Amino acid sequence: MLTDMTQSRKRSFLVRAARTLASLATPLPFAVWITGGCAPEPAHEAPSGAAGTGGSPTEDARPTKDPIDAADAASPFPRDLPRTAEMYWLTKIGWGSAQTDRVCARGNQDPVARALCAKPRAPLSSFEDLLRAFWPTGRTWQENYTAGLTFQSSALAARLVSVINPAVILTSLAQYAPGDDAGAPPEFATDLAISFTRGDQLVELLGIDGQNQRLNFYLLAFGHACRATDNCTATDVLGSRSERDWTSWTLYQDEDIEDTGLSCLSCHQSEGPGNPRRFLMREFTPFWLHWGLPSSAFLTLGCTGGAPPVVLSQSPRPDATAIIPDLAGTFARAHADETHLAGVPIETLIAQRSGQEISFTPRRMRATVLGRDGSFPGRLDNNESRFAIEEPHQMDTFGTLTGQYCQNGTMDRWNAYRNTLRREGMPVPYYQFEITESEAGTKARADYAGFLRDASSSDALDILAPLVSDDVATVIGFVPEPESDAPTILRQMCGRCHTGTESPALKRARFDARNLDRLSREAMAEAMRRVQLPQGDPGLMPPRRAGQLPAWAIERLGSYFASR
Repeated sequence: MLTDMTQSRKRSFLVRAARTLASLATPLPFAVWITGGCAPEPAHEAPSGAAGTGGSPTEDARPTKDPIDAADAASPFPRDLPRTAEMYWLTKIGWGSAQTDRVCARGNQDPVARALCAKPRAPLSSFEDLLRAFWPTGRTWQENYTAGLTFQSSALAARLVSVINPAVILTSLAQYAPGDDAGAPPEFATDLAISFTRGDQLVELLGIDGQNQRLNFYLLAFGHACRATDNCTATDVLGSRSERDWTSWTLYQDEDIEDTGLSCLSCHQSEGPGNPRRFLMREFTPFWLHWGLPSSAFLTLGCTGGAPPVVLSQSPRPDATAIIPDLAGTFARAHADETHLAGVPIETLIAQRSGQEISFTPRRMRATVLGRDGSFPGRLDNNESRFAIEEPHQMDTFGTLTGQYCQNGTMDRWNAYRNTLRREGMPVPYYQFEITESEAGTKARADYAGFLRDASSSDALDILAPLVSDDVATVIGFVPEPESDAPTILRQMCGRCHTGTESPALKRARFDARNLDRLSREAMAEAMRRVQLPQGDPGLMPPRRAGQLPAWAIERLGSYFASR
């Protein structure tokens, strides 16, 4: 895609022109109703339980044009939840203690189930309460837990994550002595990972069931007091208050949400059922473009072909070849009035080499699995052949950086990598350090508190998605490329969830974006109906959190389906 860095400027013009033309387009009348798609269809269960322990206040559906109401007008919707497609999907599955009970009845043997299924249920009213459930005797940095920051993500909150609103990954630590290295320093095992991004009212959880050699993925959704009183501001949703004033919580396991746009296994088990479940970290090896580094850190790159080495520094220094963004410093300035993020001191987070630290996690999780009988593996035995868990699509960050900064460097490696991921419908790590290159991004970086005060919406995606420019969103894969034909758009924008390899019991298996010749007329008609739904509608495809189809792309799909 990028044979030349100047192509990004050309793409910016093309995207702007296409969207201008698209604003004149009208929806295509190509739709009939069939049962299908990714959104869940089970009967709505009324929320139950006390606030703070799994329940939630509810309200009767309001006679408005709100798509949440329109989708299920007879059902109550919890007042303490944002009226988003994601929360609609979850409440359709179940909300409150009854749903959490279903998860707990499975008897999983991992830290998430042990902590959150214990009776009486933990009265979680803050993120700190959640951490206390996992570390009841307290947390000690680099002894029983660690954490890291990432400034670009391919997880559920991908479109919310940036240098000013990073994702925080916390993992448990437990020391052990490697089995075959007498006298060697101890290593760590990990059985818990937590990912949290402000704005979503969701927490992603991964628990290692060592006895059963299984990775269990969970999603915890929580209600918030400002939603219950219908007076949330952008600062409430994306500031420190998002980590407190919780009014309810509900737990879901991967199998509960597999047929929704919140599916865990479409990414963490992307090779299909029966294949390994994995801890995903695209930037798995040095160097790390989007993970936190201390502001004083610099990168030295050895170049090939006799070219001189390159020194990338976040601040001026005599030997610096290029100055790169100080992401940790930008983050710290944006949150200058705060001391903690996700329960971790900000000073600790910005001093951490986050990419290096979190890259140890798969090895540490594998140690938990292999050491389930108390006999931990030796250093050489802790490898993928014993238990596959590592990222299957690792980015060549060294090649990406040398391609940009070394003399005669090329972007061939990154281009090939991007093409591989886009064929699978997956978002791509950006090739540069910073993704907030838009006008809104510049304003937010300069004064994040003021940016939030000025925001007219309390919807996190409405607020944060514009920070990423059209250029960057296209490169990452949030929107399709203007030159793409309809089959390419479908594969790239829908292929992550609609793979053709999922269980036929799932409704999303009815649409195979990677094998379009298999599509029936009914499936094509339903797909066309879904892509034309209003923004915020629970049935919209692709879901807003995954990406967006401009009107020109929808028109292209309509022409393609009509010709079939």
